[in-house]
Amino acid sequence: MLVIQTHMFQISKYVKLTVMTDALIEVELPEKRMRLEGEGFEVTYMSLHELRGKGHIQKVVFL
Repeated sequence: MLVIQTHMFQISKYVKLTVMTDALIEVELPEKRMRLEGEGFEVTYMSLHELRGKGHIQKVVFL
């Protein structure tokens, strides 16, 4: 897992990321990898098929 410029991150059954600055986030899950690019956003990854977020998310890439 690669996390850049994050203030808080929690990896568990539910993945919750809080990012306060410009950042590129790559999250590796058992079956998926998710990359988020944006500014000042908070994202809760509820499951492999559900993504909820708020803020200025510029790009979400499933790898």
